[in-house]
Amino acid sequence: MSTEESKRPPRPNKDEYHKTMDEHSAKIASLKAKLDAMNIPAKEQNNPLVVKKQEAKAKFDTLLKQKQDINAKKSAILNNIKVLQDGLKKKGDDLKQTKDRLGFKNTEEIDRQVNALEKQLEKGVSTLMEEKKIVAEISSLKKAKKTLQDLSSGPSVFENDKAKLDSLREQLNALSAEVKKIDPQVTEAKKALEAAQKEVKDTFASVNALIAQKSTIQKELAAAKEQKAATYNDFKAQQDAYHAWERVQRQKRAEEEKLKREAEKEERLVAQAERELEEADIAAFSGEIALCDALIKFFKAQLPAAAAQAAETTSDANNEKIGSAAPPRATVLVRKEDRDEDFLCLGGKKNKNKKRAPAASAVKTLKMDIEVLGQLAQLAIAPPKNTSEVTSTIEALEQKKVYYNENSAAQTAANKAAALAKIQKLRENKAETPAE
Repeated sequence: MSTEESKRPPRPNKDEYHKTMDEHSAKIASLKAKLDAMNIPAKEQNNPLVVKKQEAKAKFDTLLKQKQDINAKKSAILNNIKVLQDGLKKKGDDLKQTKDRLGFKNTEEIDRQVNALEKQLEKGVSTLMEEKKIVAEISSLKKAKKTLQDLSSGPSVFENDKAKLDSLREQLNALSAEVKKIDPQVTEAKKALEAAQKEVKDTFASVNALIAQKSTIQKELAAAKEQKAATYNDFKAQQDAYHAWERVQRQKRAEEEKLKREAEKEERLVAQAERELEEADIAAFSGEIALCDALIKFFKAQLPAAAAQAAETTSDANNEKIGSAAPPRATVLVRKEDRDEDFLCLGGKKNKNKKRAPAASAVKTLKMDIEVLGQLAQLAIAPPKNTSEVTSTIEALEQKKVYYNENSAAQTAANKAAALAKIQKLRENKAETPAE
């Protein structure tokens, strides 16, 4: 087993997964059916026992509130009684202290003292200083009289406070009587409430058990749903891991194929470059030189003098010689009667009414094969239109041949250097390609 195969994550079993999921679904459906079948009586609102308990509680709360209100009033009255009692005590103490300070028990004693001092002033026997002292003493005695008069009205104040105390005590007694009257009602209402609560508790003991059972089933249902979700998540995680591994393997294979194709391509390029290097050893322009030689021979054969001297029997041999000297793609021009119609006529129009001129001196129209024209175009030489231009064409071909011979060595070296550079670049690119 290869290393990659050993790392392959296990493929999840779909049949086992669906079987497990069906079991989870069946368990969930069973638990839901149990919950739907449970009939738990209502513990609130319209249940008679609950209504009875609520009424008992409302009555008890009402009576208890009344008792609390009465006790609150009693507390307020007791506070008022205490305040009045403290006020009466303070007033009595203040009256006693004032009488002791003034030295008079009543206003009559003060009036007699004032009258005596006024008579002394009327006699006029006192000095000015003594009169001032007498006037000041009279003023002081009148203030004391007023204070004593205010205190003398105290008994009526005391009586008013005592009357208030008596009224508050009567109110307190009345409230105490109300409390005494309502206490049995509160006690009875409390007993009725406790009895109703006990009845509800006893009656709904089975309901509580059903509620506990329902809670247990709900927990089991939640656990079953969690197990189903966990099974799904586990299966999905395994499936994702397996597919992820497969994707990675496909990517690796694709990368390997890509590298293989690139390597093969580089090998082909290197082989091609090596072939080009081999071809670069061949002298440059050799094909062009051969083509020039073949065309020169061909056109020399087309000169009027050569044509007049050539015998009919030797015409075919000359054509064969030209054909052997021409490049591989050149076509030899043969006699008119032996040629097809694949040729062009160059030169002026032919006048059929005129008599034919002698062959040695007349300017004739040239007929050349299309491929010969293509070879001239390849060498960038204009084709001759008639026999009078053949000589200039031959000269152009000879100049081309001279150019090719002079530049052959330099071009051969350049071709070889270019091929070597191409091979070197391909090898460098191959060396720089990171290994997988």
